[in-house]
Amino acid sequence: MVVGRILELYREGGIRRVKTGITDFVRYWSKENCPELIGKVVELKGDRVSYHGVTLDLSDSVIGTDLKARFPLGLYEAAEVELIEERLPPDNPVVELGGGIGFISCFTNANIWDVEHVVIEANPELIDVIETNRELNEATFKTHHAAYQSAGETTKFYVHEKFVGGSVQRETDRVLEVNGESLAMIVDNFDQEITMIVDIEGGEFDLLDNELDILASHCSHLFIEFHKFTDADVKEYEERLLDAGFKLYDRRNDVRFYETTSR
Repeated sequence: MVVGRILELYREGGIRRVKTGITDFVRYWSKENCPELIGKVVELKGDRVSYHGVTLDLSDSVIGTDLKARFPLGLYEAAEVELIEERLPPDNPVVELGGGIGFISCFTNANIWDVEHVVIEANPELIDVIETNRELNEATFKTHHAAYQSAGETTKFYVHEKFVGGSVQRETDRVLEVNGESLAMIVDNFDQEITMIVDIEGGEFDLLDNELDILASHCSHLFIEFHKFTDADVKEYEERLLDAGFKLYDRRNDVRFYETTSR
Protein backbone atom coordinates (compact mmCIF):
# COMPACT_ATOMS: atom_id res chain seq x y z
CA MET A 1 0.00 0.00 0.00
CA VAL A 2 2.77 2.45 0.95
CA VAL A 3 4.84 1.56 -2.11
CA GLY A 4 1.78 1.96 -4.32
CA ARG A 5 1.11 5.43 -2.93
CA ILE A 6 4.73 6.46 -3.47
CA LEU A 7 4.57 5.28 -7.10
CA GLU A 8 1.32 7.21 -7.55
CA LEU A 9 2.95 10.38 -6.22
CA TYR A 10 5.95 9.85 -8.47
CA ARG A 11 3.71 9.58 -11.53
CA GLU A 12 1.96 12.81 -10.47
CA GLY A 13 5.10 14.91 -10.24
CA GLY A 14 8.32 12.97 -9.97
CA ILE A 15 10.62 12.91 -6.97
CA ARG A 16 9.58 16.43 -5.87
CA ARG A 17 5.97 15.30 -5.51
CA VAL A 18 7.11 12.24 -3.54
CA LYS A 19 9.03 14.47 -1.11
CA THR A 20 6.04 16.80 -0.73
CA GLY A 21 3.72 13.88 -0.15
CA ILE A 22 5.94 12.39 2.55
CA THR A 23 6.25 15.78 4.26
CA ASP A 24 2.46 16.24 4.22
CA PHE A 25 1.96 12.76 5.64
CA VAL A 26 4.38 13.40 8.51
CA ARG A 27 2.71 16.73 9.30
CA TYR A 28 -0.80 15.34 9.39
CA TRP A 29 0.27 12.21 11.26
CA SER A 30 1.93 14.41 13.87
CA LYS A 31 -1.16 16.60 14.13
CA GLU A 32 -3.36 13.58 14.82
CA ASN A 33 -0.99 11.57 17.01
CA CYS A 34 1.19 13.89 19.06
CA PRO A 35 -0.20 17.45 19.04
CA GLU A 36 0.13 17.85 22.81
CA LEU A 37 3.83 16.99 22.68
CA ILE A 38 4.55 19.44 19.86
CA GLY A 39 2.43 22.10 21.54
CA LYS A 40 4.40 21.63 24.77
CA VAL A 41 7.59 22.33 22.83
CA VAL A 42 6.05 25.61 21.62
CA GLU A 43 5.22 26.51 25.23
CA LEU A 44 8.71 25.65 26.46
CA LYS A 45 10.12 27.98 23.80
CA GLY A 46 8.13 30.89 25.20
CA ASP A 47 4.75 30.54 23.46
CA ARG A 48 5.84 32.78 20.62
CA VAL A 49 6.17 31.67 17.00
CA SER A 50 7.02 33.21 13.66
CA TYR A 51 4.63 31.88 11.05
CA HIS A 52 4.64 33.04 7.42
CA GLY A 53 6.33 36.25 8.47
CA VAL A 54 3.88 36.94 11.28
CA THR A 55 4.94 36.95 14.95
CA LEU A 56 2.31 35.38 17.19
CA ASP A 57 1.91 35.32 20.94
CA LEU A 58 0.22 32.02 21.83
CA SER A 59 0.38 32.37 25.61
CA ASP A 60 -3.30 33.10 26.22
CA SER A 61 -5.14 30.22 27.89
CA VAL A 62 -7.84 30.28 25.21
CA ILE A 63 -5.30 28.70 22.82
CA GLY A 64 -5.05 24.99 23.64
CA THR A 65 -1.70 23.21 23.72
CA ASP A 66 -2.77 20.84 20.94
CA LEU A 67 -3.68 23.73 18.62
CA LYS A 68 -0.24 25.28 19.07
CA ALA A 69 1.21 22.27 17.25
CA ARG A 70 -0.36 23.45 13.99
CA PHE A 71 2.15 26.29 13.70
CA PRO A 72 5.46 24.38 13.61
CA LEU A 73 3.72 21.77 11.44
CA GLY A 74 2.64 24.46 8.97
CA LEU A 75 -1.02 23.45 9.18
CA TYR A 76 -2.72 26.48 10.70
CA GLU A 77 -4.91 28.19 8.06
CA ALA A 78 -2.61 26.78 5.38
CA ALA A 79 -5.19 26.97 2.58
CA GLU A 80 -6.04 30.60 3.39
CA VAL A 81 -2.37 31.56 3.41
CA GLU A 82 -1.78 30.11 -0.05
CA LEU A 83 -4.82 31.77 -1.59
CA ILE A 84 -4.30 35.16 0.05
CA GLU A 85 -0.64 35.19 -0.91
CA GLU A 86 -1.50 34.49 -4.54
CA ARG A 87 -4.84 36.25 -5.00
CA LEU A 88 -5.23 39.18 -2.59
CA PRO A 89 -5.60 42.55 -4.39
CA PRO A 90 -3.40 45.03 -2.49
CA ASP A 91 -5.51 48.11 -3.19
CA ASN A 92 -8.91 46.92 -1.94
CA PRO A 93 -10.30 47.62 1.54
CA VAL A 94 -10.67 44.35 3.44
CA VAL A 95 -13.44 43.06 5.71
CA GLU A 96 -12.81 39.85 7.64
CA LEU A 97 -15.70 37.96 9.17
CA GLY A 98 -14.04 35.82 11.85
CA GLY A 99 -10.71 36.99 13.22
CA GLY A 100 -9.55 34.03 15.31
CA ILE A 101 -6.28 34.94 17.03
CA GLY A 102 -5.43 37.54 14.40
CA PHE A 103 -3.00 35.54 12.28
CA ILE A 104 -4.84 35.90 8.96
CA SER A 105 -5.54 39.51 9.88
CA CYS A 106 -1.83 40.29 10.36
CA PHE A 107 -0.83 38.29 7.29
CA THR A 108 -3.42 40.07 5.15
CA ASN A 109 -2.54 43.48 6.55
CA ALA A 110 1.09 42.98 5.56
CA ASN A 111 0.03 42.30 1.98
CA ILE A 112 -2.20 45.31 1.32
CA TRP A 113 -1.48 48.98 0.78
CA ASP A 114 -2.74 51.84 2.92
CA VAL A 115 -6.42 50.87 2.75
CA GLU A 116 -9.04 50.25 5.41
CA HIS A 117 -9.03 46.80 6.99
CA VAL A 118 -11.70 45.74 9.49
CA VAL A 119 -11.73 42.48 11.46
CA ILE A 120 -15.00 41.32 13.03
CA GLU A 121 -14.76 38.64 15.72
CA ALA A 122 -17.62 37.30 17.83
CA ASN A 123 -15.72 35.55 20.63
CA PRO A 124 -14.93 38.12 23.36
CA GLU A 125 -12.14 35.86 24.67
CA LEU A 126 -10.21 36.37 21.43
CA ILE A 127 -10.32 40.16 21.19
CA ASP A 128 -7.31 40.73 23.45
CA VAL A 129 -5.39 37.99 21.63
CA ILE A 130 -6.05 39.65 18.28
CA GLU A 131 -5.02 43.05 19.65
CA THR A 132 -1.80 41.64 21.15
CA ASN A 133 -0.81 40.07 17.84
CA ARG A 134 -1.81 43.20 15.92
CA GLU A 135 0.54 45.27 18.07
CA LEU A 136 3.36 42.72 17.79
CA ASN A 137 3.21 43.04 14.00
CA GLU A 138 2.49 46.77 13.87
CA ALA A 139 -0.59 46.02 11.82
CA THR A 140 -3.15 48.73 11.13
CA PHE A 141 -6.44 46.83 10.97
CA LYS A 142 -9.33 47.69 13.29
CA THR A 143 -10.86 44.99 15.48
CA HIS A 144 -14.59 45.00 16.14
CA HIS A 145 -16.32 42.70 18.62
CA ALA A 146 -19.52 41.45 17.00
CA ALA A 147 -20.99 38.36 15.40
CA TYR A 148 -22.06 38.25 11.77
CA GLN A 149 -25.84 37.93 11.73
CA SER A 150 -27.84 38.75 8.65
CA ALA A 151 -30.61 40.52 10.58
CA GLY A 152 -28.08 42.62 12.53
CA GLU A 153 -29.63 41.59 15.84
CA THR A 154 -28.20 40.41 19.14
CA THR A 155 -27.50 36.71 18.75
CA LYS A 156 -26.28 33.66 20.63
CA PHE A 157 -22.64 32.75 20.20
CA TYR A 158 -21.57 29.25 21.19
CA VAL A 159 -18.06 28.97 22.62
CA HIS A 160 -16.31 25.75 21.58
CA GLU A 161 -13.63 24.00 23.64
CA LYS A 162 -11.26 24.85 20.79
CA PHE A 163 -11.36 28.51 19.82
CA VAL A 164 -11.42 27.63 16.11
CA GLY A 165 -14.84 26.01 16.55
CA GLY A 166 -16.80 28.89 18.13
CA SER A 167 -19.94 29.61 16.14
CA VAL A 168 -23.37 31.18 15.94
CA GLN A 169 -24.51 27.99 14.21
CA ARG A 170 -23.05 25.05 16.16
CA GLU A 171 -24.48 24.72 19.68
CA THR A 172 -22.33 24.02 22.74
CA ASP A 173 -22.90 24.23 26.51
CA ARG A 174 -21.31 27.70 26.72
CA VAL A 175 -23.57 30.39 25.30
CA LEU A 176 -22.93 34.14 25.13
CA GLU A 177 -25.13 36.99 23.96
CA VAL A 178 -23.25 39.00 21.34
CA ASN A 179 -24.16 42.04 19.26
CA GLY A 180 -24.87 41.07 15.68
CA GLU A 181 -23.90 42.94 12.53
CA SER A 182 -25.26 42.36 9.07
CA LEU A 183 -23.32 42.84 5.86
CA ALA A 184 -25.61 45.76 5.04
CA MET A 185 -24.47 47.47 8.22
CA ILE A 186 -20.81 46.73 7.52
CA VAL A 187 -20.63 47.90 3.90
CA ASP A 188 -22.38 51.14 4.80
CA ASN A 189 -18.98 52.29 6.08
CA PHE A 190 -17.25 51.84 2.71
CA ASP A 191 -17.49 53.95 -0.43
CA GLN A 192 -15.79 51.43 -2.74
CA GLU A 193 -15.80 47.72 -3.44
CA ILE A 194 -14.22 45.51 -0.83
CA THR A 195 -12.39 42.21 -0.45
CA MET A 196 -14.03 39.84 2.01
CA ILE A 197 -12.44 37.00 3.97
CA VAL A 198 -15.14 34.80 5.48
CA ASP A 199 -14.40 32.11 8.06
CA ILE A 200 -17.33 31.99 10.48
CA GLU A 201 -18.00 28.31 11.15
CA GLY A 202 -21.28 27.87 9.30
CA GLY A 203 -22.30 31.52 9.35
CA GLU A 204 -21.39 31.69 5.66
CA PHE A 205 -24.69 29.98 4.86
CA ASP A 206 -26.64 32.71 6.65
CA LEU A 207 -24.69 35.26 4.61
CA LEU A 208 -25.46 33.56 1.29
CA ASP A 209 -29.07 32.82 2.20
CA ASN A 210 -29.96 36.36 3.21
CA GLU A 211 -27.44 38.90 1.90
CA LEU A 212 -26.08 37.48 -1.33
CA ASP A 213 -27.36 40.48 -3.27
CA ILE A 214 -25.46 42.87 -0.99
CA LEU A 215 -22.37 40.68 -1.22
CA ALA A 216 -22.51 40.70 -5.02
CA SER A 217 -22.94 44.46 -5.26
CA HIS A 218 -20.19 45.43 -2.79
CA CYS A 219 -17.61 42.65 -2.80
CA SER A 220 -15.28 42.22 -5.78
CA HIS A 221 -13.00 39.54 -4.27
CA LEU A 222 -14.18 36.83 -1.92
CA PHE A 223 -12.22 34.29 0.12
CA ILE A 224 -14.72 31.97 1.80
CA GLU A 225 -14.46 28.72 3.73
CA PHE A 226 -17.40 26.33 3.62
CA HIS A 227 -17.89 24.29 6.78
CA LYS A 228 -19.46 20.88 6.36
CA PHE A 229 -20.81 20.26 9.88
CA THR A 230 -24.21 21.64 8.84
CA ASP A 231 -26.79 20.01 6.57
CA ALA A 232 -26.23 22.67 3.92
CA ASP A 233 -25.56 21.53 0.36
CA VAL A 234 -22.27 23.26 -0.46
CA LYS A 235 -22.69 22.68 -4.20
CA GLU A 236 -25.99 24.54 -4.11
CA TYR A 237 -24.31 27.55 -2.47
CA GLU A 238 -21.48 27.45 -4.98
CA GLU A 239 -24.08 27.62 -7.76
CA ARG A 240 -25.77 30.57 -6.06
CA LEU A 241 -22.48 32.46 -6.04
CA LEU A 242 -22.01 31.75 -9.74
CA ASP A 243 -25.55 32.90 -10.51
CA ALA A 244 -24.91 36.10 -8.54
CA GLY A 245 -21.97 37.00 -10.79
CA PHE A 246 -19.02 35.46 -8.97
CA LYS A 247 -16.49 33.28 -10.75
CA LEU A 248 -14.51 30.60 -8.92
CA TYR A 249 -10.84 31.20 -9.70
CA ASP A 250 -9.11 29.00 -7.15
CA ARG A 251 -9.71 26.51 -4.37
CA ARG A 252 -7.61 24.91 -1.63
CA ASN A 253 -9.41 22.27 0.41
CA ASP A 254 -12.61 23.90 1.74
CA VAL A 255 -11.52 27.47 1.00
CA ARG A 256 -12.60 29.12 -2.26
CA PHE A 257 -11.53 32.30 -3.98
CA TYR A 258 -14.08 34.16 -6.13
CA GLU A 259 -14.08 37.34 -8.17
CA THR A 260 -17.10 39.13 -9.55
CA THR A 261 -17.58 38.93 -13.31
CA SER A 262 -20.57 41.24 -13.75
CA ARG A 263 -18.61 44.50 -13.52
